Amino acid sequence: MDRGRLLSLKRRIAAAQSFALTELTEEVAALAPPVPEELVAAIAERIEQGAYVVTGAVASLVAATRSRRLYVAAREHVFGDCWALIKLLRADIPDPAIEKQLRNGLYRVYQDSAEPRRSEILRALVEHGSTDCLDDLEAMQYELAPKLQTLKLARDMASEPEHLDPRLSLEEQFHVVTRRADLVFGESLQSAIQRIRERGKLPANDWAATAAADHPFAFAKAYIQRAEQHVAGQDYGAALNYCRKALEAALKSFVRRRGINIRKDGPIDKLELPPLIAAINSQVALPKDIRMAIDAVKTDSTYGSHDQGVASKVNLTAAVAQATIDKYRQVEAHLTQIMT
Repeated sequence: MDRGRLLSLKRRIAAAQSFALTELTEEVAALAPPVPEELVAAIAERIEQGAYVVTGAVASLVAATRSRRLYVAAREHVFGDCWALIKLLRADIPDPAIEKQLRNGLYRVYQDSAEPRRSEILRALVEHGSTDCLDDLEAMQYELAPKLQTLKLARDMASEPEHLDPRLSLEEQFHVVTRRADLVFGESLQSAIQRIRERGKLPANDWAATAAADHPFAFAKAYIQRAEQHVAGQDYGAALNYCRKALEAALKSFVRRRGINIRKDGPIDKLELPPLIAAINSQVALPKDIRMAIDAVKTDSTYGSHDQGVASKVNLTAAVAQATIDKYRQVEAHLTQIMT
């Protein structure tokens, strides 16, 4: 790629907001391979900072580049989009949770004749699913068996022609179409079980878990991304609640990495903010502005998690939520700096 275009794209990515960033992500995904790693890293960084990108665009770029960092940054959000997960499974992204999520999604819709996701999920599993699929698919096959028997009997008794009879009413035509769809799905399900068993593909390595361990604040970043999404959705209470979770996760990670002694019984994962803050303040010389930022996140986030009367209503605003997110990011940036 021309270096001028590369630098231009990087600058635009760094400055872009959600809609423009989605368009840039699609543009980068459509580049002739290999896609420059600098551009993928720039998009991953923006998502880590809380920027929103449409899930389909992210999935296309992950599939094209197999970027673990980008996948982990967008993972929590992508998991809400069945079509994005299908794309990732077909790209053989090595996270067993992708397949599991799709199996769960299929189980919710497999009896719905008009549901387009039903066939698409099954096709993706046939092509790329592991042997972990078999129990779920066999359970569906067992539960569908009585219905399929009835449908086959109805079809045979009606001597159903290959093409729809235009003389049938719309309701009768609908019944014929749905019956055919269910019978085709039943046959596809049987074939899928056989092909997956013959292929014998084992579950993927947990790529996401490995990547999460690589970044000390992976869980905190996921929480703060959710906070940004709730601000965009004008749910400021939920945003503040996720800010508190992000701060707790970041401080716990910091305590573990620095080997800080906590004067309280119980595992670190079960601790709340007060003992974490007290231990860090007593054993680490944090700058005054960082201590104040920690206290600000702790105080303001209570408006989203505890009833504070009139104060809660007054402080559940976009300005307070965004300021709390900014304070958290200030804390995370400093902790990252002194841990490396």
